[in-house]
Amino acid sequence: MAARVSAPRKVAIIGLGKLGAPMAAAVASRGIQVIGADLDPSKVEAINRGEGLLDPTRLSDSLALQVRQVERGTVRSYRLYDANKFHLAVSDAASRARFVEHIPDALILRFSGQGNEAELVINLDVFEMLDRLNHGYRPSLEEEQGYYLSLAVFKNVLSAAPYQEVILTATGHEFYAVAREGDGRLSMSLFEAPEEAAADAHPG
Repeated sequence: MAARVSAPRKVAIIGLGKLGAPMAAAVASRGIQVIGADLDPSKVEAINRGEGLLDPTRLSDSLALQVRQVERGTVRSYRLYDANKFHLAVSDAASRARFVEHIPDALILRFSGQGNEAELVINLDVFEMLDRLNHGYRPSLEEEQGYYLSLAVFKNVLSAAPYQEVILTATGHEFYAVAREGDGRLSMSLFEAPEEAAADAHPG
């Protein structure tokens, strides 16, 4: 009688590149705890944040927003926003009071373009929250209904504008652009940032 081999409860994967990252995602989708290690700390931080983009610099001067998160999905979709359409301003609500000492109380991140406007007020509490998220912190349900709610609203307003193109990736390394043509047809092509396209056009 053949012995039954139980599935491991914990798996370690060394290297989170083109092979390691999707392998880690596939194993984790089976409910197995995965510990990943890589010489590049930025890859580990990106995976901890759940970005799915191991090299966001390839997106050039754009901000990527995940469109939809499908449970156990292996392909992630993103919308790109021009970074030049985001502006950071100082909020100083007491500045109109001429005879009262005051200091700025928050930063305001504004986006204007693509048919909509969005605004995120970043006070000290929200700034600390963003810093924790940047280091891989996963908020609880109670936290998501608190300060994290303002971030969710900001992202929902961003994603509400109509769009004609999404970026797909399964590995975080290779990106594919799916765009709607003028006649309604959908086309898919390998996505290249402007810098990459220029380098291909002028090799050497």
